[in-house]
Amino acid sequence: MKSFISPIVLCLCASLSAHAQISEICSWYNGVDVYSATTLESGSVLMTASAEGEEQEFLLLPVPGKYGTYNVTDGPNGGMNFFDGCTVRHEQDSMLDALCFYGDDGRLKAVMSNEAAESDAEVLNRKRWISQIAGDYFFNEVEGETRIGISDQPGQDGRYGMTVDGVITKLEVVTFNGIITGFIRVSEMGGTPLMGTWEVVPSLDGLVLYYVEETPDSYFFEWKRTGMAYYLTKSDSGSGQCRFDYALTTLLNDKQFRRMDKEALRVMRNYILARHGYRFSSQDLQQYFGKEGWYKPRSSNDGISGELTLIERLNIELIKSEEN
Repeated sequence: MKSFISPIVLCLCASLSAHAQISEICSWYNGVDVYSATTLESGSVLMTASAEGEEQEFLLLPVPGKYGTYNVTDGPNGGMNFFDGCTVRHEQDSMLDALCFYGDDGRLKAVMSNEAAESDAEVLNRKRWISQIAGDYFFNEVEGETRIGISDQPGQDGRYGMTVDGVITKLEVVTFNGIITGFIRVSEMGGTPLMGTWEVVPSLDGLVLYYVEETPDSYFFEWKRTGMAYYLTKSDSGSGQCRFDYALTTLLNDKQFRRMDKEALRVMRNYILARHGYRFSSQDLQQYFGKEGWYKPRSSNDGISGELTLIERLNIELIKSEEN
């Protein structure tokens, strides 16, 4: 005899499975801290983290009738809750498993990504940030063009490889309590001009390195720019890579793009769409992307939104929230 499963039961199973997909095995990373998830008997999910000696926690309460949607409330142990009042949507695709935090205004405030088994927040912070500045650059001097390469692969000492006109050196990412500061230290340069401590500011064309005076026992936010700066232009070195390629594959939940000006943010956001052949109505964007050989505008923008990966869509939302 054929078994019969009620549609109501199927819907109930779908609801339970949709609210049970938040992984308890892997770490949930919000761009700064790493949270652990624990599903309670009530069906809510307790998210906890420990950073700088402070306990952080909040509860995700399933919203009835809205699969994969949660409201945020305080946890039971009095830990700090940085997401109170947010609505959370759990979204997944083949590249990303994410918890998306939306405020009352409907804007995306934060994203937590499921990061394999990695539980060291500082390691993740460095990895995320270096992926946004790694690549090949050049800048012009009186003596001629200088080529710079920044690797995204750390050595055993945790520092990253860097080359200046073929001279190999090391780059240290400066952190404070595990958090990215936006500064680097360059050493072992053999007298070349980039030895020292630099503030790194992303620009539309590449990076700006501002030389800073790092005094003993001072905090990074006390360091002052000296007036010396190098303006680095991103080079594809024949690889076809472009300035904002990382926005296609790196979730921008670390807020480092806050250092960019509005023009660079706008171009980065629209670069994601341009890679899908989006036809722009703004003349400046038409001219900007029209210079690129890879840009092939479509006759219609219909269907592009459905082609965006979850990372691409969330990055567009995160950048747009920062622009406003």
